[in-house]
Amino acid sequence: MKKHGRVGGISLCLILVFLCLWKMDKADFYDGQMKEDAFLSFADAAVREAEEADRKAMMEKIKAEEEERKAAEELEKMAEDEAERVRAEESLSLLHEHASQTVENFFTPTHKNPFWFSMDKTEKRMEVFCELNYADGVFSGTGILVVRGLPEIKLGNCYEIFLTDLEGECQEHNDITYWKCCYACDFFPLGYYYVTDDKIYEFAYLDETVEMLNQWDTFPPDIEYMKNGMTGQEGYPFAYWREVCSEEGFEDTFYENHSEENMIEFLYKGRDLDERYHNFITVDGDERRYNLWPETFGTQEHTYMTWKRGMGITRYMSYAGNFLNSLSFHIPGCEGY
Repeated sequence: MKKHGRVGGISLCLILVFLCLWKMDKADFYDGQMKEDAFLSFADAAVREAEEADRKAMMEKIKAEEEERKAAEELEKMAEDEAERVRAEESLSLLHEHASQTVENFFTPTHKNPFWFSMDKTEKRMEVFCELNYADGVFSGTGILVVRGLPEIKLGNCYEIFLTDLEGECQEHNDITYWKCCYACDFFPLGYYYVTDDKIYEFAYLDETVEMLNQWDTFPPDIEYMKNGMTGQEGYPFAYWREVCSEEGFEDTFYENHSEENMIEFLYKGRDLDERYHNFITVDGDERRYNLWPETFGTQEHTYMTWKRGMGITRYMSYAGNFLNSLSFHIPGCEGY
């Protein structure tokens, strides 16, 4: 019995020792787990912090690159604007020089047309009230109408007419001399004109017109010239002119026969023969009124001008059907059309 009692005591002691050791191991395990969790949490925080730092660095880099790109684009845009300004001002300078040049009095017309401007010199300038509507909106004010003889054209009796020296207000820009303002050019041509004793013809304001007029010794040229020009024959600029004033006027071409042969004949006379347009000159005492307008309203051309005996053009209006690219003027005391 004593032997069994000792064995039982020893077993109990071993169990107690085991329980103590197990408890200590469990405590150490939990303590280690807590330490490991704390370490992992710290490590995760460090990783997140590093990732956040990388993200911020990337965002700063992207921002810097975007700012650098924008700065480069702005510099490029500034360089382009400066180049455009230089080109524009060079062009403006040429137009201003042409409009303001002093013309020597060596042009001697041979016609005696009573409806042409009363001129004793190569050039005549007169103040007009005008309204224009181009890319920068409506301009309203005054300008100088210039009628200038062109002695360099061998045909003779040739002129150019243009509007310049504008003073007034523009919808888009306070200063119409600003180089981006479409009115800064201060040069708005009506066209080239050839004058006979009883008729006035208008030509488009193009370099080709000067080339064409310098090929002719008489006007109008042979009708074959017009046919060659209409069919694109080399060496024959397209010959096109309009009779815009005459002593006797002419009836509306809208109601004429629009055959090809008839069309060439009418164009040769300077009268539009187009099934879309009314085209005629009315006679009213000392005035001749030119009219060109479409049968159906659209974007087609409208042109009206009044010529008065001894005065030249007293009223003028030209525009597309949408009223863009319009130019109108009248001399003082001659309002209306």
